[in-house]
Amino acid sequence: AVAVNAWCFTERFEPERIAALIAGYRSKRAIDDETAAALYPWARYGALRYTLSRVRDFHLAKVGADRLHMKDWRRYLVRLEALREMGAGGFSQLIR
Repeated sequence: AVAVNAWCFTERFEPERIAALIAGYRSKRAIDDETAAALYPWARYGALRYTLSRVRDFHLAKVGADRLHMKDWRRYLVRLEALREMGAGGFSQLIR
C-alpha cells in the first residue's frame, strides 16, 4: 500500500504503474483476498502517516527552519484525498 502511494501517484494514481507494481509482486507471491482487501485502509493510513509526519518534522521541529529541508506534506494529503474519493471499491479495481 505504501509502495502504491509512493511509486504510482503523480497528479493522480496511475493505473499502468499500479498494474506493473502488482504484477511484479504477484510474480513472487500471491495476493489473497484478505490482503487485497486490507490494502485500501493501509494505503489511507500510509498517506495520513506521511502527511502528519512531514508536518511534524518541519513545522514542529525544535531547530530553526534554516536547518531543515521541507518535505511538502501536501503531496501526501492529495493522495489521501484521492483515496477517500475513490473509496475501497475504486482502489480495489486499481489493484486487481
